[in-house]
Amino acid sequence: MTGRPEAKIVAIGSVAILSSLLMTVCSAPLEKRSAHSVNCSRIGFPNIPCAVTPYTEILDLSHNQMTRIQQQYFKTLSKLKRLILSFNKIAAIEPGAFANNSELQHLDLSNNSLHDIAILPFNHLKSLTYLDISNNLYDTIYLGVEIKELKKLETLMLGTPSVSFLKVGSLSMLRGLPLQKVHLITQDLEEYEPGTLTALENLRDLILDFQIQDQYGIIHPLKKLNLSTLSLNHITLDDRITINLFENVLRSTIVEMHLSNINIDSIGKWDIEIISSQQINFVINGSMYYIPCGVSEKLINLKYLDVSFNLLQEFSFIPKCSNPFPGLTSLVLNDNKFSHLRQLSVMTFQMRNLTRLIATSNSLQLPGEGMCSWSRSLRHINFSHNKLLANVFSCLPSSLESVDLSYNAISTVPNLEKMSNLREIILTGNAISFLPEFAAGHPVRVLSIDRNAINTIDVDLLRSMNQIQLKLGNNPFRCSCAIQSVIDYIEHSHIEIIDWPADYRCASPLNIQGQVIKDLKFSTVECNIPLFVGVLLACIALVVALCVILCIKYKVTWYIHTLWLWVNAKRHPDDLMEGNFEYHAFISYSERDSDWVKNKMLPQLETNNPPFHICIHERDFRPGKSIIANIIDCISKSYKTIFVLSKSFVQSEWCHYELFFAHNQILDKKKDSLILLLLEPIPAKSIPDRFCKLRKLMNRKTYLEWPQGEFQQNFFWKRLKAILNTNFQPQCLTPQMVLVAISPIIRNKGTSSIP
Repeated sequence: MTGRPEAKIVAIGSVAILSSLLMTVCSAPLEKRSAHSVNCSRIGFPNIPCAVTPYTEILDLSHNQMTRIQQQYFKTLSKLKRLILSFNKIAAIEPGAFANNSELQHLDLSNNSLHDIAILPFNHLKSLTYLDISNNLYDTIYLGVEIKELKKLETLMLGTPSVSFLKVGSLSMLRGLPLQKVHLITQDLEEYEPGTLTALENLRDLILDFQIQDQYGIIHPLKKLNLSTLSLNHITLDDRITINLFENVLRSTIVEMHLSNINIDSIGKWDIEIISSQQINFVINGSMYYIPCGVSEKLINLKYLDVSFNLLQEFSFIPKCSNPFPGLTSLVLNDNKFSHLRQLSVMTFQMRNLTRLIATSNSLQLPGEGMCSWSRSLRHINFSHNKLLANVFSCLPSSLESVDLSYNAISTVPNLEKMSNLREIILTGNAISFLPEFAAGHPVRVLSIDRNAINTIDVDLLRSMNQIQLKLGNNPFRCSCAIQSVIDYIEHSHIEIIDWPADYRCASPLNIQGQVIKDLKFSTVECNIPLFVGVLLACIALVVALCVILCIKYKVTWYIHTLWLWVNAKRHPDDLMEGNFEYHAFISYSERDSDWVKNKMLPQLETNNPPFHICIHERDFRPGKSIIANIIDCISKSYKTIFVLSKSFVQSEWCHYELFFAHNQILDKKKDSLILLLLEPIPAKSIPDRFCKLRKLMNRKTYLEWPQGEFQQNFFWKRLKAILNTNFQPQCLTPQMVLVAISPIIRNKGTSSIP
């Protein structure tokens, strides 16, 4: 039919769907959209007042405790345009309650306790375009004369489940009103008087929500109305009524039809003789399990068919029909029992004009590999919320321009070169780990691959997609330095990334989990490997240089060299048994102090009765052995080691060796063997850094000091001989390391400087 909009016959799954849509529009709590919109829903009004102003235009008082609308409630609201009073307990409305609301356009009184709608005071509502008085407590539909004052009324919702009959006078007061939409609710009608609906002469949209025994009495007159939309809820369709319904609709001006909560009680003998010349769209949602060929082959001008929420399967939908729905362009199969994708393709093969196929929320799978037999005209498919795997791509037709495979079980996306017409692909909610690659020049312009398993993004691959609208959010991104280049590219290029940056967050590492990727800050060194290596090498070089400087300053190399000599000498020990000594003492002294040692010290010790066996390097070192080995050997074979300390001693390299080895001998043998003999005062500053052990020993322990007086010198020799006598053990000695101090004044262990 030329110049007319496409007709739609819509059967929605349950009355709740339509009701919920109406509730959304009419009675849902409003948000405070502006200063002129007030939401006082669920506050306990009128016991708790609602703060309104004279400028209030939208007022929501739903879900409160009102039982009666009083005159003063809305007296000051002359600017009110939308008033929602649903879900209260309103049983009466005082006359003049809306006297000052002449600008009111939308009034919702649904789901209250009104008993008589004939006496409602509507005479002042000259601007009202929408009125909902459905689901109250009246059991008879009879509208009073005041409703004729609603000269601008376009939408009317009325009726309750208590209404059991409709008569001609029920709606007669609506004649002449500019109504465009009426929603009529009753229970299973016991009586319907023919001609009741003829009062709705200018109606475009009619919703009949009831069940009657003789649907013919209602269906047949529909073709006389100038309807564009018809909704029939809670009806039972047998073969006769179905044929009657289709033929009357096809003969009428109806362009849209809703069948809600239908009960099909037939065997499918629907032989339709009328073939409409106008384009028709069907949506059937109920308990249907197949469509007879007599229907599918006769509906040659059917363009849109929605059979969601039924019991359809591949083998029962249009069984063995030679030319089903020859003019069909869009087919919706949501929430049915389809399970085999290849069989579904065979089912659509005969639909030569089919361009769009939607089959979401089924159980579609594709066993094995292989081609499928789709209609060659197919351009758009939607198989979301099924059980498809990656092999689904081998089944898709190359003619597709858009494909929605969201919320399946796809893990990889193969090469899509064969799909040369594909412009949009939606893969949301699968298990894909990597971005798919597209050949240069591929026409894809929209790619949704959010909510998958992608943790890394190749920035080079991203650059190749600069003409594609990408949706990658809510993936488990691993936030390492590599992602910095991705951030930089997205921020400084013209690529279109949907939901950036809010839906792009880190999943790992744990310390930044949940952080928005855009807010990440990586240092230049951290993300630039050559620079990082350079800085690392520079740091290593600095540390090495610092170590070298410290080694030079503190003679570390000397200690290492000396320790190596000591360890090397210990590898070839003499056959001296532990605890057997050849000497009472080994004397360590500098060459400048040799006269004092030879002329004073040795005569005192070696002429003693019995004589002490003394070891000195000038006399007792063994020829052929290294100096270091001789030093270690003599120290090991001596009961004590006497260090003659003087200014020249601390300047001698070999004296330092002897002190070092003697100190290590103490640690090795775990016994005291050192005797410090201070021949002359030594300024603390004159002791080199390498003599740190000597400095510590003299600061921590006591030592012998050479006196100047002869009497004191005699006492000095006696005390030294007593220490060297192995049979003489003073009571003050302990097994621990002790440095004995014998002088005119005994030095305290806490001495902090050298005199």
